[in-house]
Amino acid sequence: MEIRLSFLPLNKWFSLTVMVLFLMPLSSSPQSTTQTSSQPQKKVALVIGNGNYISSTLSNPENDAISMKVALQSVGFTVMEYVNLNQNQMKKAIDDFGLKLKGNEVGLFFYAGHGIQSKGYNYLIPVDAQLQSDQQVEYDCVQADRVLALMEASGTKVNIIILDACRNNPFERSWTRSANGSGLAFMNAPRGSLIAYATSPGSTASDGSGNNGLYTSAILESIKIPNITILEMFQNVRNIVTQKSNNQQTPWESTSLTGNFYFSTGKIVQPEIQEKTLVTPANETTSITLNDYIIDSRDNERYKTVKIGNQVWMAENLKTTKFNDGKAIPLVTDDKKWEALTTPAYCSYKNDVDTYKATDGNLYNWYTVNTGKLCPMDWHVPTDTDWNTLTTYLGGENVAGGKLKEEGTTHWKSPNTEATNESGFTALPSGCRISHGTFLGIGSYGGWWSAAGGYSAYTWYRNMGYDYSSVHRSALRKQDGWSVRCIKDN
Repeated sequence: MEIRLSFLPLNKWFSLTVMVLFLMPLSSSPQSTTQTSSQPQKKVALVIGNGNYISSTLSNPENDAISMKVALQSVGFTVMEYVNLNQNQMKKAIDDFGLKLKGNEVGLFFYAGHGIQSKGYNYLIPVDAQLQSDQQVEYDCVQADRVLALMEASGTKVNIIILDACRNNPFERSWTRSANGSGLAFMNAPRGSLIAYATSPGSTASDGSGNNGLYTSAILESIKIPNITILEMFQNVRNIVTQKSNNQQTPWESTSLTGNFYFSTGKIVQPEIQEKTLVTPANETTSITLNDYIIDSRDNERYKTVKIGNQVWMAENLKTTKFNDGKAIPLVTDDKKWEALTTPAYCSYKNDVDTYKATDGNLYNWYTVNTGKLCPMDWHVPTDTDWNTLTTYLGGENVAGGKLKEEGTTHWKSPNTEATNESGFTALPSGCRISHGTFLGIGSYGGWWSAAGGYSAYTWYRNMGYDYSSVHRSALRKQDGWSVRCIKDN
């Protein structure tokens, strides 16, 4: 059964006629359901979180985007995720999403950040917007209908738009009284679509006081509940938000779905686990498990892991900005302050988070490592003995480097035929920060701390370069900044 809504003036949308839609169950025969358990659907999502605005800052949209990416991946979506986009970047991300939709059965768009209505249309606000009047909105923001139009044209069977974008208008004080900037306006959901709002049209929503916004946290709690329809899932979200907001915020949906859709049918999707055979110098055949992963609850970062022998390692450099007791690790960007440190600190290479953090992780001094609180719970920074066990298993320090390094010239500046990455460790040349705060070595070499050992002002680490296949054990100053890999506790 298809239910259609005609567009109503904003001051009349509360009418009982409209509200009846959201109290009615969506019925369909088993033959007409949009999702079956016998064959996985092709599902793609675009997730955007804008929080670092020029004019103001929202605490949670970046966390919301990262958390939603992880949640959607766990229920089978391929996810494109972005944070803090300007207008041109937003438009490009949406257009790329439109192209990605083709050939998929389900499309989902999630946005967390500032959103406003102007002249009956909804707009998503880029981080670079500086709106002096509502006349600028059309030209400096991104219309939500842009996403809806691409979804309609894509041929996907189910389209879902989730807008956690009903926060107070940060520009409202400079607007005329006649400019209505509160909340979002009602949008018709085309056939096969559902549009979900953090709160009722025309109302505003809370940014939340935890790691995620109130609305997004309710979605994260509900999306993995198996064998409930999407309408039942959002009904659960509505109950959670209404209760936690003391009836001050009521999520709302507009739908023209023609059958049932299930986010989860009881099976949470995990990355494919592959078995790879490694022949050691003694011709002993062993098995290495690749492409499993963990999620670090401190910041919802997802890390690939690899089992090498009896050890389980992260296959990516650590990115956290918090200790595992929840306390923040001090970020130090000033060169002189970094050089003088005898306390924990971290940074990104060249202090450029956007360019380097996602691939290369962060750089930490040894004082951060020495707290014993840097890795997730049940994991630790490898000791010198842990490193020795790894390199011995891979044939010794003289050849282990090639088996640990990512192959090819994509990351290493110079070709290295010895870089095979057959272990799955995926060591990258992420550089370092040394005396006087100097950054160097990106693309040429990488190094990873040991948890203990060394002497006086120095401690052990392991490093690899583009022009050799060995793993060097050396001692470095404790003030230096190097990468960290974590190893699972036995």
